Amino acid sequence: MLPNSTASKAAACARIFSKNCAPVPGLATKRSFSLGHETIILAPGPCDREDVVAGGKIIWVKAPVLVVDPRYHIFVRGAAVRRILDREQPDVVEGSSPWRGGWIVATWPGRAVKSLFMHSDPVASYPHTVLRPVLSRPRIDALFGWFWNYLCRLNAHFDTTVVSGEWLAARFESFGLKKMQAVPLGVERRLFHGPLRHETVR
Repeated sequence: MLPNSTASKAAACARIFSKNCAPVPGLATKRSFSLGHETIILAPGPCDREDVVAGGKIIWVKAPVLVVDPRYHIFVRGAAVRRILDREQPDVVEGSSPWRGGWIVATWPGRAVKSLFMHSDPVASYPHTVLRPVLSRPRIDALFGWFWNYLCRLNAHFDTTVVSGEWLAARFESFGLKKMQAVPLGVERRLFHGPLRHETVR
């Protein structure tokens, strides 16, 4: 981890992205920016362009529309993204999915610290949901051994893999993934809960 006293540049490579779901920089991003840090999001979109936002910028790279949801675009080829990484020379770069975005970062030859971010467990999200009525969880995990091997190959390219909780880190480690870092996700319940709901703010 880079110390607060050292200004740094972090880049994140998304797999799919929608202009309707562009991130709103939060307090952590603004705080990082105030310390001299910069955040760059590399996102697939309808055209090549850059949007400056508080804390950094979004660099859109022209990419095809996602077939199942035309609001989104998806990276297919990585050459343009790697050229941007070469130009920006981030200190830290994140692959934001285990699919194409992850592999684009994994195969970039830059010297940045590489982090794979796993939002969830793909086997639990999909095969467990579909097959659980007829198969046990251990049986489903065994049937998807090929996917765990795939994930281990991807994981090997990164300096760390960030997951959303200790339980997920332990599950991934049980299938051979290394260098796990648990960073619990969620909201501050003191500030975000039902009685404080406000439609105008929302």
